[in-house]
Amino acid sequence: MPLSDRELERYSRQILLPEIDDRGQERLLQSRVAVRGPAWAAVLLSQYLEAAGVTVETHREPETHPAPLTVEGGGRRWQASVPAGTGAAMVAVGYLGTAVLLDLARGGESA
Repeated sequence: MPLSDRELERYSRQILLPEIDDRGQERLLQSRVAVRGPAWAAVLLSQYLEAAGVTVETHREPETHPAPLTVEGGGRRWQASVPAGTGAAMVAVGYLGTAVLLDLARGGESA
């Protein structure tokens, strides 16, 4: 389904990326994933994915270190280990979120 004018405006910055483009954004808007992990990391990753247009179901789990952070959807699974320490943990969440978005935008195809 083509993007509405509102969606084009809202997602215009990521649509400009050749890795996403308008077709990739359409795929993101059709995507549904479940995020599981320590509360703060699961919420942060969920917000990141939702801001890109993905529908997210968040499951907060007890915090352990290193903590597994998992995203499942569309028959795919992505996982990262979230280390102790805010800086390293934020990087792990960012890398995982980016990998999920690019895979979903490509429709699960390899680059």
